[in-house]
Amino acid sequence: MARLFNESNEDTKHLPAFARDFERDDHTTGRLFLSPVYRSEREAEREAKRKAEREAEQERRAAAADDGPLLRQRPRGIDARAKDELLEFFDAHTQRDDELPVCTREAFAAAINGVQGTGDRDFKERDLEVLKAFSNVGPYRRAGFAPAAAPALDALARRMPHFGEVLSLYAARLRLGAAARRPARLPPVLLVGPPGIGKSHFSNALAAALGERVTRVPMDQEQGGATLQGTDRHFVNSRPGVVFEALVGNGASLNPIVLLDELDKARQSREYDPIAPLHGLLEPVTARRFTDRGVRLELDASRVVWVATANETDSIPAPLLSRFQVFQIEAPSAAASRVIARSVVASALRELGLRARIEPAALDRLARLGPRAQVQAIEDALAAAVARGEHRLVVREADLPKPPAPRQPMGFAPALVRAAP
Repeated sequence: MARLFNESNEDTKHLPAFARDFERDDHTTGRLFLSPVYRSEREAEREAKRKAEREAEQERRAAAADDGPLLRQRPRGIDARAKDELLEFFDAHTQRDDELPVCTREAFAAAINGVQGTGDRDFKERDLEVLKAFSNVGPYRRAGFAPAAAPALDALARRMPHFGEVLSLYAARLRLGAAARRPARLPPVLLVGPPGIGKSHFSNALAAALGERVTRVPMDQEQGGATLQGTDRHFVNSRPGVVFEALVGNGASLNPIVLLDELDKARQSREYDPIAPLHGLLEPVTARRFTDRGVRLELDASRVVWVATANETDSIPAPLLSRFQVFQIEAPSAAASRVIARSVVASALRELGLRARIEPAALDRLARLGPRAQVQAIEDALAAAVARGEHRLVVREADLPKPPAPRQPMGFAPALVRAAP
């Protein structure tokens, strides 16, 4: 042992520097101590650390002295007085004739109690801010649709005739609610059809006709149900889902539109199932008691308007498929394509704030494109018309791309057989 820690020993070369600094003070007891050189280095490091901590504490106290009231306002939890204040704000709001509560008083009080029992300080502060904002806005949301919504759906059916069946369903439900003097509830619909026929474009036009916001959820990119029902609270970056945000954070309506795009491409696995929350959200009975995982506040999500799109239904589970009214959307006819083209042009001009004239030949070429391609083509055509610098914008046929040539069938062409002389 003594030989091992002798610096003259060649075997100590492989040891780290601090091990070679060991020295023996008592050959009888065999106790080992650090050399004075190493002890002084360690003490210097400790002193530097203590000095940095003292300076940081002084800076924190100085900042608290400059901004003391703001720091004292940071929520540390919810005491009895703060709970009473939140409930007073909640009760101060009055309900109008066309409004219904998105949250009951009992559910709001239960959410406050849940914040009181939260041990994590960050979650407690975040939940308190959410509840404060909710109590300021109030629990009441518009439950019905504007009286002009049904005529707007009729006009949209004329502009997009290949969606006429689903629009007729919605218009009939709106008129039924008006006759019963009750807020209409629109059923979940699934639009099935080939790509490029305007399913996503239809959803935006539907939102404009109903006067509602639309939130798109790309189901082909989802790996779990967090987007719809929020992230579990055991994650540090836990946050609410789109249903909570649409009902509480962004909207003044109980009827926001949620577009489930490419539902047939949702990837399911044993660990992650992005469509699992839909089984409860699409049923009005269970959706009335929807609770987001990120914020423990029970909401009424039974009036959310669900619109899903798919190319086929084979990959959609039967229990989920039974919750939708399924509409097969076919490619529009030549006459319908011309009507859609006019609508696409008018929408593009309105969005860009421009005035332009489109030549009949250009409209015919635009109509031969698919609805999705029409939106892209008219923007390119308007850009070309602006680039010409004309006093009045005119969209010409040359400004639009040519329709794609029909695909030739794959396989070998039959051999030409020469007739026998």
